[in-house]
Amino acid sequence: KRQILHHDVFSNGIAYLDLLFDIGRVAREDIPYLGVLKAVLGMVNTEHYTYQELNNEINGNTGGISAGLSMYPKKGENAIRAFAGIRASVLYEKLPYAYQMAEEIALHSKFDDDRRMYEILTKLKSRLSMQLAANGHRSAGTRALSYFSQFSAFGDAVGGIGFYQLIADLVEHFEEKKQQLMEKLSSLVKTIFTAERMLVSATCEESEIPAVTQASAALKNVLYV
Repeated sequence: KRQILHHDVFSNGIAYLDLLFDIGRVAREDIPYLGVLKAVLGMVNTEHYTYQELNNEINGNTGGISAGLSMYPKKGENAIRAFAGIRASVLYEKLPYAYQMAEEIALHSKFDDDRRMYEILTKLKSRLSMQLAANGHRSAGTRALSYFSQFSAFGDAVGGIGFYQLIADLVEHFEEKKQQLMEKLSSLVKTIFTAERMLVSATCEESEIPAVTQASAALKNVLYV
């Protein structure tokens, strides 16, 4: 639940937020599904919005809110620290709103729309195929290094050749695997978005730090335990 807060007097009235959640508790075999979760969060219906309404809300009131994954190598070790997160840029007066939308995406996304899930996976497969074709040598290098490096292994599992193989398999066998996929995503959300795993990075003017701290504490109170 530790928070890291930065301030920048040149932020021009815009707060840049990274709500980060340590994924150290995620089982190794579930790591590739983090890439799927990243792709669907913000792109599916939630408890209170259709995905079209959610995107209209976000685009009309913020500079963008999106899910992501990040990883950092540990100095002197063949190990990494990885995070799932939600990134937002928003005017200061919209800070509470950004946290409200982050909560909606993280805690209230629904994965039970077969048609929408298949559409997202199909588009993701196509995009990955083009990326791998355009960056074949780099992707192959990451795949080879994944057998020796945790950093490369994570990159391959959530965005490289290994990830493409998972997506292709899910698309090809969607009908028989869709229920398992939906259950997996629901389980990951409850594992990741917990109060004790949250860190907050904020770039804003120093005068806005109390508002960020207050909004972060409010979000922490509704996260999973």
